Amino acid sequence: MVRQPGWILVAVLLLGQTTARLAAFYAFAPPDRFALAGAAIIVTIMAVQGLVIVGRWWPRVLLVPLVALTFLPYIVFGAAWGPIAGIAAAGLALTLRPRLAWPLFGLVVLADSVVSGLLRGPLEGAVAAALGLNVGFMFFAIPYLARQLDQTAREQARLATAAVEAERLHTAARLRETLGAELGAVLRELRRPPSGPEFARVAELSRRASATARSIAGTRREPVPNPAATSTPEHGSAFAWWFVLAMVFNYSAVALSNLLQVQANQRPQFVLFAGLMVLACGLQLYHGAPRADGGAPRAWPWTLALHGAVGLLALVLPPWPDSVGFAPFLLFFGAVLVRLRTVWSWVFTAAGAVLLALTMESWGIPASPAVRVYWASVILTGSIAVYALCRVPEVAAGLRRTRAAALRMAVLAERLRVARDIHDVLGHTLTAITLDAELAARRPPPDPAAKTRELLGLADRALQDLRSIAAGPTGLSLAEELISARKVLEAAGSRVTVELLTPPPEHDVLAVVLREAVTNVVRHATPEHTAIALTTDQHTVRLRVTNDGAAAAARPPGSGLPNLTARLRAVGGTLGTQRTGDTFTLTALAPPQPQSQPASDASRTASTRLRAPNLLTAEAR
Repeated sequence: MVRQPGWILVAVLLLGQTTARLAAFYAFAPPDRFALAGAAIIVTIMAVQGLVIVGRWWPRVLLVPLVALTFLPYIVFGAAWGPIAGIAAAGLALTLRPRLAWPLFGLVVLADSVVSGLLRGPLEGAVAAALGLNVGFMFFAIPYLARQLDQTAREQARLATAAVEAERLHTAARLRETLGAELGAVLRELRRPPSGPEFARVAELSRRASATARSIAGTRREPVPNPAATSTPEHGSAFAWWFVLAMVFNYSAVALSNLLQVQANQRPQFVLFAGLMVLACGLQLYHGAPRADGGAPRAWPWTLALHGAVGLLALVLPPWPDSVGFAPFLLFFGAVLVRLRTVWSWVFTAAGAVLLALTMESWGIPASPAVRVYWASVILTGSIAVYALCRVPEVAAGLRRTRAAALRMAVLAERLRVARDIHDVLGHTLTAITLDAELAARRPPPDPAAKTRELLGLADRALQDLRSIAAGPTGLSLAEELISARKVLEAAGSRVTVELLTPPPEHDVLAVVLREAVTNVVRHATPEHTAIALTTDQHTVRLRVTNDGAAAAARPPGSGLPNLTARLRAVGGTLGTQRTGDTFTLTALAPPQPQSQPASDASRTASTRLRAPNLLTAEAR
């Protein structure tokens, strides 16, 4: 199954959060022999979470080690571990039924908060709860939306298949009611006892059926209604809006809690920072709130510049404790990704995250290498999370429109196939019936019963062609078509030469080409001689049909040659035509048909009748 682009964001989220968690652990864990074990546990948690997100390898069973690896390390590492429960909580929400998953989600985050509060203090416990919710929302929302894109793709593929089948049923019903009824009239006339058929009446009925076939072939090219116009809107916008709001609120709460923890007595600084955070959050929601129509907010370049100024102001107004001043700037990076939507916005965000991490001392923030890596990873993954939640609903809507277009194309392709098959396959047989019947009406055959049997065979074949067209793509035998082509051309009064260097291979497309070429010769020329040559080698099968009398009946071009060109192009072949005086030559080149089903008994018989040791030349008048 092909994954949608949303899974790239899932992979980046897992990688970035793994880096951030490892950096945070090494920044606060004692440098002893257990540190490597802690890093291995973090990597294992992320790997298990990745398997849970993908939904393979028994995700419900994997939840047990995921939750265990979340809490058991507290016994060894104490306060240096966690908070990390949001990852396990997201795994529960992604795997279990909502009625069970969300209570367990809250219970896991609450348990992690209680443990952190006992080890670090009540305020740290509250911070752990906010961080757990934030991480949990992030690890739930992005994979969930990626899954929704996958599900949409699968549903649209099934819908396209169902639409094509419905189109075939509709086509079959119409063909049965029209062409089927007219072919039935031809058969009834041919089977009329005791005097036998009136060949002029048979020719008239066959001409009427041909006109009906051309009419149906034309209507099969009608435009297909656009299903996207009546599609119901996606619910992803509201879903993503609430998650963005929750993440922004929780992120602000964590920053304010950290500030309150170390500067509880400095109320003016707290109020100033709180105001900056409220302004940054409002601007982020203004720039990045998921919109159902995918539109942009008014004057967003100016408000985005204001957002950046708020972030810079938070950095240049120290002294803030620890790295609290980074909080408004992180929200700014998320807004940049959402609004600019260029490769340079990603370069700017990555460069900004790295630059902030490298210059922490310049803002009065002492930092070790692990802390720098932590903040660079947090800024990047946080920005990506905001971007994903704001953009994926638009991507889902775009995917819906794309799949709707694919649905229309599938139905249109089926209609064009039916039109081509009616024109190329059924039209040939009806033309043969008409010609034979007209010839028999003008010149009574010496054996009317034999001619009637021949026409009955053609009519039965027309009914088989009709059923095959309605059922699906038509497969023809090239060997059978060579024999049929000779009969039709002979009935039109042409001398026929068939040249084969090898036995005719199985090739559906060239069989259709030959059938249509012979039909065109009969309809648009008065040939005295027609030559059919078929040669094959390791890489190419070449079919050449040459006839004289072409200039005597010049007519406006129809859809036959474009149909054949499209068929050959679809299999990597080409079609060429050349007119010299009254001689017309059609040349079709195609790669050999891949090894397929064994030839039918009729095909094998036809091949035997045409097989020759070297060069076979058969002529008839």
